[in-house]
Amino acid sequence: MYKTVGIYTKITDKKKFEKYYVENILPRMIKFPGVIKLKITHLITSTREIPASFQDIKFVIETYYETIDDVRQLVNTTEGKEIVKMILDNPYGTCGRYIGEAESYSLKNTKTFDAQS
Repeated sequence: MYKTVGIYTKITDKKKFEKYYVENILPRMIKFPGVIKLKITHLITSTREIPASFQDIKFVIETYYETIDDVRQLVNTTEGKEIVKMILDNPYGTCGRYIGEAESYSLKNTKTFDAQS
């Protein structure tokens, strides 16, 4: 399984950022071919000291795809390019984008971890 990870910083208005994403980007992403699921993580204040370069991160948005070719469609099709432009043009925050191959681990018992896709 593959995913794109958007790390959002410099959020000027959290509510407006979320509204923009949920109303403009999310409906198109969930219909995009090969998209399996999306996860939005709102980062909250940590009790530990955070390095200065990480203090401004407010959201992590992950989109999961069936294959790497599905990810490539995001940058090779008109629809995908439009979605990427909307993400980058979000007036309420800045996005760093990454592509990754996802693995999940769950604790089945206290001795071993089993990898899951």
